[in-house]
Amino acid sequence: MIIQEHQEHVMAILAEEEDSFSSMLTRGIKELNERAAAIKAEGGSAVDGATAFFLYDTMGFPLDLTTLMAKEQAS
Repeated sequence: MIIQEHQEHVMAILAEEEDSFSSMLTRGIKELNERAAAIKAEGGSAVDGATAFFLYDTMGFPLDLTTLMAKEQAS
């Protein structure tokens, strides 16, 4: 199979993957922001491990992005 022969199919798959990743990021950011706000409302100051695990395991949200966003929200 030569990629050039299947360029349209490959491009369609790539576009689908990009859309899927973008959707996951949008949902993950929303979920992280909601959970961080709830933690702050309860007097906490940091995103807990359970939240980070949920985002990664259930939503596919990258752990490094969770860590980065949590640090930004804490400062």
